[in-house]
Amino acid sequence: MKCAWLVLLLGSLLLPCVSHALDPPKPESSAKSAPGTPAAPRELGWEDLLPESERFAPPLNSQRVRPLFDDESGPAAEQEGSAQVNAKLDGLTIRLPGFVVPLGVDKEYRVSEFLLVPYFGACLHVPPPPPNQIVYVKMAQPMRLQSMYEPVWVVGKLSTQRVSSQLAEAAYSIAGVRTEKYEEP
Repeated sequence: MKCAWLVLLLGSLLLPCVSHALDPPKPESSAKSAPGTPAAPRELGWEDLLPESERFAPPLNSQRVRPLFDDESGPAAEQEGSAQVNAKLDGLTIRLPGFVVPLGVDKEYRVSEFLLVPYFGACLHVPPPPPNQIVYVKMAQPMRLQSMYEPVWVVGKLSTQRVSSQLAEAAYSIAGVRTEKYEEP
């Protein structure tokens, strides 16, 4: 009888150790996160910001006044669009490439608020892109502005909150966590 209790006692003590050795816990870095969470931001393209009704719509003939300068007459400057958003993206942590249009720069060339736009010169030339192709970004920590000519990735939480600035109206905003140098895949 003493032997049976001893085997039972040893078994109950050793079983968790043997089980743990056969199936060790995975480190946090190897755990898969759902796209759109802080651990794995969902990578978006500018077309993803359009609501489905605008993604495949034929382009409209522009009713806007034509730009005065040749460099403002390309297809990007003639965009028609809306302030309609893709509501499915609201609240996701995303990664979006674009160009920085600062809304203010401090003495150390750092920016904490800016517009992220899909092409260089947007919002600096007239007309700006449609609101659903402009994203207002408020960084948690100011970032050093290297160049307005170089695109960046912005990582942060996307919101369908509209923001107006002196340059343009944005249909989206991002609570920016970080920026990364843009490199083509």
